[in-house]
Amino acid sequence: MESLLKDFNSSDASEGGIPKKLLEDNLGVDYVLLFNYGAAENHTQATKQYRSMIRALSAVGLESETRAGDDDKLLIFVRAREEPLRKTVHRFRVRDWLHGVRQAQPPDDEDAGIPERESERLQTVFYMIVFGAGISPGCEEYSLLEQMFPLHHKDLNIEWIRKYSSKTFLSARELDDIRDVHGEHVAFYFAFLQFYFTFLIIPAVIGFFCWLFFPGFSIFYGIANSVLCLVYVEMWKRRQGDLNIHWQTRGVSEIRMTRKAFKPEGLPLAIASIVSLGTIIAACFAVEILLSEVYDGPLKQYLCLIPTILVSALVPTLSGILTGFARKLNDFENYETVDAYEAAMVHKHFIIDFVTSYLPVLLTAFVYMPLGSIIVPHLDVLGSYTLSTFTNEPDKPKLTPMKEFNINSRRLRDQVIYFAITAQVIDQVTEIGVPYVKRKLMQKYKEYTEKKAEKKEEEQQQKDGRDPSPVSHTRQVIADRPEEAAFLKRVREETTLETYDIAADFREMVVQFGHMSLFSVVWPVVPLAFLCNNWIELRSDLIKICLECRRPIPMRAEGIGSWLDSLEFLAWFGSITSAAMLYMFRSHGDGAGELTSDVTGWMLLLTIIFAEHAYLLLRWVVQTIIATVDTPTRKMHKAQKYLLRKQHMDSMTSGQGTNWEESSAPNTPHHDRTTFTDDEKSEITEKHPNPEVRADGTDPNLDPDKHIDRQTLEADARDVSKFSGNDMDYFWKHQRGWKECVKVGEAIICDGPLMEAVQDEPKKDV
Repeated sequence: MESLLKDFNSSDASEGGIPKKLLEDNLGVDYVLLFNYGAAENHTQATKQYRSMIRALSAVGLESETRAGDDDKLLIFVRAREEPLRKTVHRFRVRDWLHGVRQAQPPDDEDAGIPERESERLQTVFYMIVFGAGISPGCEEYSLLEQMFPLHHKDLNIEWIRKYSSKTFLSARELDDIRDVHGEHVAFYFAFLQFYFTFLIIPAVIGFFCWLFFPGFSIFYGIANSVLCLVYVEMWKRRQGDLNIHWQTRGVSEIRMTRKAFKPEGLPLAIASIVSLGTIIAACFAVEILLSEVYDGPLKQYLCLIPTILVSALVPTLSGILTGFARKLNDFENYETVDAYEAAMVHKHFIIDFVTSYLPVLLTAFVYMPLGSIIVPHLDVLGSYTLSTFTNEPDKPKLTPMKEFNINSRRLRDQVIYFAITAQVIDQVTEIGVPYVKRKLMQKYKEYTEKKAEKKEEEQQQKDGRDPSPVSHTRQVIADRPEEAAFLKRVREETTLETYDIAADFREMVVQFGHMSLFSVVWPVVPLAFLCNNWIELRSDLIKICLECRRPIPMRAEGIGSWLDSLEFLAWFGSITSAAMLYMFRSHGDGAGELTSDVTGWMLLLTIIFAEHAYLLLRWVVQTIIATVDTPTRKMHKAQKYLLRKQHMDSMTSGQGTNWEESSAPNTPHHDRTTFTDDEKSEITEKHPNPEVRADGTDPNLDPDKHIDRQTLEADARDVSKFSGNDMDYFWKHQRGWKECVKVGEAIICDGPLMEAVQDEPKKDV
């Protein structure tokens, strides 16, 4: 199947395989930096940070253009110069080859380092900005930098949504398209989601069949579900490995240096999460049973809502507090690499999600159902004392007599149905609908406040007898040139979008997999419900990335990371819980959760031990079988590896070796440093493809110390108006060199005379 990106290519496609239309779609902008000078204590702090930032960008071979943004913010557009970009790409490819990530040996010519995909170009520019210039949002040196993101391709996004919304499965070529644009990290998520969606077909069919023709708590379905969950995890490992080979990311994690001396301790957060969240959930659970199944006094229909209100208010709040604590704990643990930091965050998030998502059902299955007759008498005594105290009627019974109390056998199934259907619908609405409505309301509110401010200004001018001045309008309207107005408007809209959190999408799918592995034996239709939900999820996530969130920075990845550990744990734990529930509730054919009469503690323990050992044995068998089967991708990889080694041996025997730079040795990868060395910076900045640009980014024909006023701007505008290039080249022609870019930005920050000059600047006739 042909790539959708080919539709954006043309006969004059740019070098390296990146369609020229993709580069011109955003006027050649690689990244947008949002600089909030309004948050500075004074103009001196803002101008100092801004000047340092622009100079650092130029020092590593990056061009910059500055435009005014909304609400006292600057839009800094960044583009890489071709020669420094090619050198950096070539250096990274050499590093990958030395570490075994790339099989093909890079050519000796550094100028051959042309990015093959847009994601590779953006990854390289990202490292030049963050690790070369030392610029990133949130760093202490550039505290006023709020955002850094690449721009969306509007036409490509619309075409993607139109095409993929009508398809059931994404082809391998379409996954490659996602990887080419958004990078391997996002592509792995969609590959994982599609693989999971495909896997759900089998348990959905089996579960629906068992729901129709088998009694509740079917042993056949319980065994089939546990086996399928195990097989899915092991098959995904194989699929992930094939994608690593295909996308040349196998061994990427080995490039990053890790701190082996420090091993963070995750126990304090685990204890805090279990104790705090577990206490709240268990307390609300007890209150809910007391009010709904024991209490029979006045206002019962209203009092039954108290536990729901408490859970809805306290659990998300405490989860947010614990999540913030987990992030601070991760920062305190001071991980050296992004991969290590994210892996630790995954483990912490999983603990919180496990307690909030699974504990209510586990309490029902293993506390309420088997021990309800023991627990409820204590709730009865406590409830009688509490209610009599508040009602001042100690002699009037408010609770149902114990002989009338019966355990709600439908409670367990109702909870599972809620998490399988209702919770999924709520997640979809909050994930897509709420952000969309919020963004639209904020836009309306912003338009209203701007119109109100303009009207107030006009009334004040009329009252003072002054003529209306264009300077009183918002800064971006004054500074925007007609040919850039639509583009800048789109950029400003993208700055208001939410940051895409791929970890949240992974969490959602992993939690869903856990519900199926742990509790679907209660209601076998759970896989079918998840199958329908994920058909929508596959499309809604793409819409979210394309329309509702800022474009994520393309990042390389070797798979789904530590989420795979979570899947393995849930598959193992699911085999235990399924076996335990089948033993406890096996005799009831109507799906009710009534306890079997002959349940004993030692037999339950024996069942759990047997199920665990059977799972471990089956996992070894599945892993052995999968390891003996080679996929076409792995066969091709082995063949290529053999041929490359043979070619290397032939070149060595013929005396044709290759000497690589010492700086690219495996023990000192550039990726692992927060800055480039002085030699590397000079290597990047001393040579430029444009002979009219100095190493510091200035034009030798431009006096760097000249004053920018109305006359100089008018002269520059006349020169630019004679320029015959395209819109992309014209966009980057306004501010020649980093010093001129600094002067323009400082004038906007200080609201100096430049603003009066810009409003009368001659425009290009388009």
